[in-house]
Amino acid sequence: MYPKFKFLTFTERNMARKIALELDSAQRRIHEGDDSMNYLKGCFDRCRSYLDFAQSGGRMLGYVSGWKERLEKIYTSLNNGVSGKTLFQDINNLYYLIADFSGLPVGEHRFKIKNTDSPGSSVKTFPCTVVMDNLRSAFNVGAVLRTCDGMGIEKILMTGITPTPDNPKVKKTAMGSDEYTDWEKKDDLIDEIKRLKKEGKKVYVMETVEGSKSLFKHKFSFPAAVVLGNEEFGVMENVLEEADEIIHIPMFGKKNSFNVGVSFGMFSYEARSQWEDAAVLKTR
Repeated sequence: MYPKFKFLTFTERNMARKIALELDSAQRRIHEGDDSMNYLKGCFDRCRSYLDFAQSGGRMLGYVSGWKERLEKIYTSLNNGVSGKTLFQDINNLYYLIADFSGLPVGEHRFKIKNTDSPGSSVKTFPCTVVMDNLRSAFNVGAVLRTCDGMGIEKILMTGITPTPDNPKVKKTAMGSDEYTDWEKKDDLIDEIKRLKKEGKKVYVMETVEGSKSLFKHKFSFPAAVVLGNEEFGVMENVLEEADEIIHIPMFGKKNSFNVGVSFGMFSYEARSQWEDAAVLKTR
């Protein structure tokens, strides 16, 4: 299917882009904290004149009436004293509609994204240690690191061939989250599991094997540790024997498992939710 702008003449496309750019100018001002009535009305007046010209004929005719109707509603609201900040979403929606129609490239900087990290904020640490054993993909490791930060995981251990955060591919996917979570490289996984148990942690292994328990039905105990295994071969048998519980995620398609990073995201979210619920019950 060809995009609509492919069928526009240069003049028609240019007209639509001018309207989009006026709307973009208005929404930028609002986003920067300035919803000056005169400035916004100036942008909309110019949009009106472009729309009137486009409505006089050509292949845009079928679209212009809808755009004009939406613009008039915004303009009327401004005249009635409604602030530009209140109308930001309406302006933003109309902008993207016309920008898409005209083939105007829309860069990421035009989206309103919350991209400010807050490493100094107070985070309630989740009493769970994550062990990545023999993960071969640096991108999977980076994804797990980022999830660990998001869930407030207290500690990460890496064993076997698992790449560490000094690997450029890990760093790229982790996007700095490795700086916010305590991690260590360890030599012997079995020794680490035994140490974790001595510290009073219940050790879970994520694996699909006979006798494993469904994530949907299991009630977790804390403090805890979870072992993630190799993407192709899974967790080694001697590690499964050391586990307190083996957890699997039920599958409803043809494949027998999810990607390890996706699986850990599901596990950690469910485990943290249960821990939060238990904390709420204790305060009642």
